[in-house]
Amino acid sequence: MKRRIDDGFTFIAIAYGANAETMNFEQANYFWVFSLYNGKVRKKELMSIFPKNSEERIDMLKGSIIDVMICRNFGPKAMAELHKRNISLYTFDGGCHAALREFMQGKLTEL
Repeated sequence: MKRRIDDGFTFIAIAYGANAETMNFEQANYFWVFSLYNGKVRKKELMSIFPKNSEERIDMLKGSIIDVMICRNFGPKAMAELHKRNISLYTFDGGCHAALREFMQGKLTEL
């Protein structure tokens, strides 16, 4: 959910899987969450969620402060629900840190 105040922070969640590769949204149980301020990473934290299905995964994120979600792929239902929550969506096929770097350099295209 978008933060209600503009404090300059952006919170990016990247679906994390084996070998530090990005995962499909529906398969990810872990997300690296990066806090960016003025174009620099201020904090990173591993968030774990173990939902029964995609709907439960989205419900778990609805109270979060995530602004951006980067995954390998999103199913159509997940895309629609995340867009309703004003979360910007991007895809990336590769490592989590590479995904963050590409996002920060403006090289990813929003879905």
